[in-house]
Amino acid sequence: MLILTIFFASIVLVAILTVTAFRFLARRCGIKDLIEDGAVLTEDGIEYLRLFMLGRGKIKFNEIESVKLISFPKAMLSLMFPFGYGLSVHGIRTRLFSDFVEIKIKKTPRWYEFHFHYLLFTPKNAVSFVEQLKNRLDGLVPQTSN
Repeated sequence: MLILTIFFASIVLVAILTVTAFRFLARRCGIKDLIEDGAVLTEDGIEYLRLFMLGRGKIKFNEIESVKLISFPKAMLSLMFPFGYGLSVHGIRTRLFSDFVEIKIKKTPRWYEFHFHYLLFTPKNAVSFVEQLKNRLDGLVPQTSN
C-alpha cells in the first residue's frame, strides 16, 4: 500500500512541476496572451501561435483576405471532415465550445511562411475581435469617390 501511495504522489508531483514549468516558460517567452487567446491584434497585423506552440507567427493586415465569425459546431464539422477546409487550415483551440474566428489568408509567394490558407482560433470575445479586425481592415481599403 505504501508503494502505491508513493507512486501516485510522484505522478501528482511530476504533473504539478510540469504545469508550473510550462506556465513559467510561457510568461518568460511572452506568449501567455497567445496561449490564452490563440491570436492577438498588433499595430501592423495579427500574431498567432505557430504549430505545437513553437513561437509566434505574424500575418500583416494586407495579407488578410477576409474575416468572419463561425459557430463552434460548424467549425468543428469543417475541421473534422476534409470537405470544409481540407489540409490548408491552422486551428488553434484554446476554449472549448466557443465561437471561432476564421481568417482567410491571401495567396502569397512566401510558401514557407503560410502553408495554410485559413487560420481558426477562439479568442475570449470573438465578436469584438472580429469587429476590431474588420475596422482595421476597412481602414486599409482606399476609399473611391464618385
